[in-house]
Amino acid sequence: MVRATQDDAIVYEDGAQFNTCEDTMHTYSHAMKLCVTCVRWGGQRSTGQNVPAYFVDVIDDRAKGVCYGGGYRNMPMLPTATCQRYEKWVAIK
Repeated sequence: MVRATQDDAIVYEDGAQFNTCEDTMHTYSHAMKLCVTCVRWGGQRSTGQNVPAYFVDVIDDRAKGVCYGGGYRNMPMLPTATCQRYEKWVAIK
């Protein structure tokens, strides 16, 4: 989750930064059954200030997050991956 914002940068809890001027976020709809919208996906994502939200943002669509209890248990998965054990993330509608 986002810890703070500084000028044109977003700072995450783990210290990672996203520069809104140089980087491009990738946005996914709440209706898409992808790892990025699943409660079991452990990658960096944000709903912004609106919770529950209709959209989920990721900084890098190639950055993997660990699957916690889904079909690919404990494996690093891309945000666009899918499986049969999808469960909608509670931060989205």
